[in-house]
Amino acid sequence: MGLPPGPRRRTPGLRPEEVAQLAGLGVSWYTWQEQGLPINASEQVLEAIARTLRLDRAEREHLFQLAGASADGADESLASSLIREVQTILHALAALPAALYSGRCDVAMHAAFGVMFPDLLRDPASRRNALWSLFAAPGTCDQVTDRHRELTEMVAMLLANYGRHVGAPTWEQFIRELSSASPEFVEVRGRHDVADPEAAWIKVFHYPSVGDIRVTTNYLAVTGAPQHRMIVFTPTDQESADRIGRLMAHPDATTTKRTH
Repeated sequence: MGLPPGPRRRTPGLRPEEVAQLAGLGVSWYTWQEQGLPINASEQVLEAIARTLRLDRAEREHLFQLAGASADGADESLASSLIREVQTILHALAALPAALYSGRCDVAMHAAFGVMFPDLLRDPASRRNALWSLFAAPGTCDQVTDRHRELTEMVAMLLANYGRHVGAPTWEQFIRELSSASPEFVEVRGRHDVADPEAAWIKVFHYPSVGDIRVTTNYLAVTGAPQHRMIVFTPTDQESADRIGRLMAHPDATTTKRTH
C-alpha cells in the first residue's frame, strides 16, 4: 500500500486513519462513517474508499448499498408470476440438473436436481432453502465433497444480496433463524465476505451407489428478477452423465437418513 513499516498490529488490515489517508479523507469523518453514524457520503468518496480497499465489483456494490442503508422492497418470493414462468423453463431442462435460487437461496427445482438432493426435495416448499439445508439440516447435503468451499461461497453470495435488504423483515427473520440454528453460519458470516456467483465452478458430489459425479456449475441471470438465478449442473464427462442417469432411474439410491 506504500505505507512505512510500523509496530506490530493486533489485528490484520488497515487502521481507519490509514484508510482515510490513502483515500484522501478526514480521519474523523472516515471513522464516523466506519462506525455507521448518519454521515452522508458522496459517490466520489465511496469510489475513493472502494479504490483504497481494492474492492472487486461485488464488494464495491455492497459498499454502496450499505452506505445507502435502505431496504429494497422488491419481490423475493419464488411464487411471483415472473418466477413461475421461469420455472416452466426450468422444468424443460429435464436432461440437466437445474434449480432456481432466490437471493436468500430459497430453491425451486426439477426432477434431475431433486434426485441429487432428495432430502431437500422432501422439505416443504416453503422451507426448501439451500443454506438452511447446509447449515441446519445435517445429512441433507452429505453428497457435497468440498463443504468448506460450498459454505464460504454461498454465505458470501447471501451477504452480497442481504446488503440490498438490510432492515427488510423477511430477510432479518431469515438471518436471525439461521444464526440461532447454526453457530457455524454465525462463524462464516462473521468473516464478512461478499461475492457474486463464481462462473463455471466445478463441483464434485459423491454417492455410495454410483460414485463421484463431476459437474460444471453455471449461474444464469433472470431478467426482471436480478437477485434470482438459475443454477445448471453440466456433467464434465460422460461417466458423470451416465451416473446422473442411473440416479434418475433409481432415485431411492440417493436417499440419506437424516440425523436431526
